[in-house]
Amino acid sequence: MKIQLSKAAPTAKDLLDRLKKRFSNQYAVEASGWSQERIVIKESYLVGAEVSIREQEISIESARASKFERIATGLGYLTAFILFFIPFMVRESQTAQSRPKYKALELEIGNFLKQEFN
Repeated sequence: MKIQLSKAAPTAKDLLDRLKKRFSNQYAVEASGWSQERIVIKESYLVGAEVSIREQEISIESARASKFERIATGLGYLTAFILFFIPFMVRESQTAQSRPKYKALELEIGNFLKQEFN
């Protein structure tokens, strides 16, 4: 969800203070990220929302609440991506080695180099 602001955008600290004041009795509210510009509101270990400020807009996105789960999910996606492409890379290298044109070119270059340097 994106909220367009008609007034000046609040600072991350001001927004964090306001969200803590409103939601701290129901949810865990904390700053997140390197620059502490994102705010994570946790309902439970798995359920949460991430709030960020961009120019004249506040963005609210559902997110995994724990940092560990966000990292684990990212690593899972990366692993799946790599495992998906490994068979294609192996197949391509095997195909390239088994093609007669590649071998013929390799032999031609090898024979030339033997004649030149032997």
